[in-house]
Amino acid sequence: MQTMYKVARSMLRSDEDTADAEQDTLLSCWEKMGQLKDFPDLSVEDQGIVVTARQSIVDNYYGYLAFKVEGYTKGKGREPGFNGLSVKVDGKDVSCTYGMYDHEEEVVEEDGSFEYQIMLYGDGERGSLKDKQIDTEFADLGIVTQKAGHAEDVVKGKWAFSWKLTGSGQIYTAKVSEKLGDIGASVVKAEVSPISIKAVYDFPTKTVKEKAVNESTGEEYEADMLAEPPALAGVKLKDGTLVTDTRGGTMGYTDGGKRAYQECFAMGRLLDVDQVESLLFIRKTPETDRKFTEDDLYVVNIR
Repeated sequence: MQTMYKVARSMLRSDEDTADAEQDTLLSCWEKMGQLKDFPDLSVEDQGIVVTARQSIVDNYYGYLAFKVEGYTKGKGREPGFNGLSVKVDGKDVSCTYGMYDHEEEVVEEDGSFEYQIMLYGDGERGSLKDKQIDTEFADLGIVTQKAGHAEDVVKGKWAFSWKLTGSGQIYTAKVSEKLGDIGASVVKAEVSPISIKAVYDFPTKTVKEKAVNESTGEEYEADMLAEPPALAGVKLKDGTLVTDTRGGTMGYTDGGKRAYQECFAMGRLLDVDQVESLLFIRKTPETDRKFTEDDLYVVNIR
């Protein structure tokens, strides 16, 4: 359960939220699917460095992988990282982001160990990751420096893993008809999965005037740009909680730029799909670093 806690803490970004998630979200949403309890720890050792695959969480569109790295004594107080990383699903390269994140900071424990996470992006098709073979290979562990492509105190080695991605196919889909402001965008479909959300808009293509800068002369001018609908920001839960921790994703027209527009984003926390009441869209961006409130958002009920 400690590994589950660390995965949850890095996704939720606060210890208080994590305690709730460990009890409510992780247990109720994932353990009942067998996703957490059945994952075997897979360890590979090379040059005295042990890398262990601790967890994978996959839904219809995205996935999170969690690894633990042990034995790199030169990492304490610095930022370790791998010079090489290969991730393939069913033999094909897959888009991903990665790093050693625990809570809001990069953390190396007293013994030099650290957690390393990979976020997987599917190809946009529902279920493109679930039940697929994943092959992950790390190469050459060292200390990250300011100079691109250069690392210090590198330990040459390879740590390769292969297993079958399992996860949740749970999804809630709703047809809606909700106008967002006066830009001409309406939400017509919503999807919620345990770690991702998706919205389909009816949004006829149009251009708007926006200020741009001539890089050669520095002069400002007005340029015709494609208008974008209010961006998908997160979800509202049945208890009133706003969850706006969206991560990377995809957006754009699906009909050649006519009117069918969609956005699909990964979430930075696990969702209990049954508790999601509404999708949230950005009405205005806060001028300060404060969190979104409902005044900043369009709230689209999907129940």
